[in-house]
Amino acid sequence: IAPGTVLSNVRISPSVALPADVVSGPGVILPSEPPILEAFGYDEADLANLDADSLGQLEPAVFATLTPEQLQLIPPAALAGLLPEQLAYIKAETLESLSMAQFEPIPVETLGGLTAENMEGMPTELMGELSGEQLASIEPEALAGLEKEQLAAIPPEALREMAPEQMAELPKETLGGLSTAQFEQLPAQALSGLKSDNMGGLSTEVLDNFTPTHITALDAGEFIQMPSSDVSKLFTHFDADKISIQNAEQLVPPGWQIDPNNGEITAPAGAKLTPRILPASSNIPAAVKL
Repeated sequence: IAPGTVLSNVRISPSVALPADVVSGPGVILPSEPPILEAFGYDEADLANLDADSLGQLEPAVFATLTPEQLQLIPPAALAGLLPEQLAYIKAETLESLSMAQFEPIPVETLGGLTAENMEGMPTELMGELSGEQLASIEPEALAGLEKEQLAAIPPEALREMAPEQMAELPKETLGGLSTAQFEQLPAQALSGLKSDNMGGLSTEVLDNFTPTHITALDAGEFIQMPSSDVSKLFTHFDADKISIQNAEQLVPPGWQIDPNNGEITAPAGAKLTPRILPASSNIPAAVKL
């Protein structure tokens, strides 16, 4: 719209930027704030009648107006036309209403439109059906919004496609949801993406399953920058029957010492330590409380 234009009898789309000197005459309908579906000239009946072609032609900003109830109105077949830039606009609370029937037709590449802001809205049920190809298509930055329960729901075989760049973005708390079954399928090279601020989130059960290959894959520069409580957690939960002193030496931070004979690790004065969590045992007398 050119500067100085006189408008009349028109509905202005929320995505239209109006010059400051535009004159609004009679019949001009300005967009609401925040925008609603009707501001774009659509109603709920239109959503129910969408097909893949017509859905793909909608302005991405339209999807930011959808409520959970409105998303449910869209026919599953229509979502075969969903574009990454459209998915990026859908709010997390709206995505929570996405059904399995709607999720299945969505193109793999469209999942690349997920963001850190709306990822947490992906239903856990849908994460449980994620394929390796779908997981690989999700941008690393989007996984910064992944919740612990969502990670735990991903099928172990899908984790075979997890990339180091994706591991780097997972929050520390979220990493605690990684199961041993998933870890067995995770490429060791994916661990190279772990950072000092999330590496310590791995569960003790997963750490018990580390092998020399996993140790080698870790970024030693990131490991030694971890808080001392996380450093001690990892060292005390590596299985000594699998990890040799030589394997562990590369990860010893400055100020820490490892005895080359018995593998005993000494932390610097003032370091915060995480004790080893002992598994429950049937050999422990009933009177002993752990």
